[in-house]
Amino acid sequence: MHHPKVSLVLALLSTIGANSLGLELPVASSVYQDASLAQLTLGNTLQSPDGLFTFDNFSASGSSLPGISNLRIAAHSDGTTAWLTYTVPTNHRVLTDSESIDLAIEFSASHSDPLVELSTVSLDAQGATFGTAGSGVVQVTSRVFDGSAELAAITVGDYAGPLDDLYQDTPVQGANRWDVHLAIAASPGPDSGSAAVLSDFQLSFGTVRVPEPTSIALIVVGTACLAGATRFARRRAGAA
Repeated sequence: MHHPKVSLVLALLSTIGANSLGLELPVASSVYQDASLAQLTLGNTLQSPDGLFTFDNFSASGSSLPGISNLRIAAHSDGTTAWLTYTVPTNHRVLTDSESIDLAIEFSASHSDPLVELSTVSLDAQGATFGTAGSGVVQVTSRVFDGSAELAAITVGDYAGPLDDLYQDTPVQGANRWDVHLAIAASPGPDSGSAAVLSDFQLSFGTVRVPEPTSIALIVVGTACLAGATRFARRRAGAA
């Protein structure tokens, strides 16, 4: 039971609102399969429906278009490959005049099985195009790290033309948990009447399961025993 003075303070905070006093109250974290960027940067987690892949530690910075925080990110998985689908808000697909996007998103990714490691990173700019003036820039860059070591870097865009078929797949050195730095840039350019169109895109992570150390040791021992038995059999055959 609270002391009367404590109860009074709690009642006042409830009435006035903690945020108006500049106080930061803990935010309960939730697990989503599909969430907005704004939701994820509050400390929430994205997880694939099968529970194998987890994406957390989201942060975002740098955009001059605040509403882009409504960008939705959905997690998918087929067991060995996870892909994040980024759905751009309808009102931010076409950028004109002084509108621009220069957004940096960072997060971490991991697989629930410690023996599963990252093997490929793919980036698909699904249908991103430019306006008729062709002076706009749409660019998506993905950089993947294992600690301080960069595993992969992929950029699509940065030229006037359709990006519908732009798909890059890069093999990487394995890691069970990796960090992703994603940059999205879009600008209509200086020409009057020009426009840049940013559409949905997809970032994929392929994985492979590595053998356990004991399994590798058994394979080595088994191979050595088989080789020794073969040599022994040949010697006996030669002596007969």
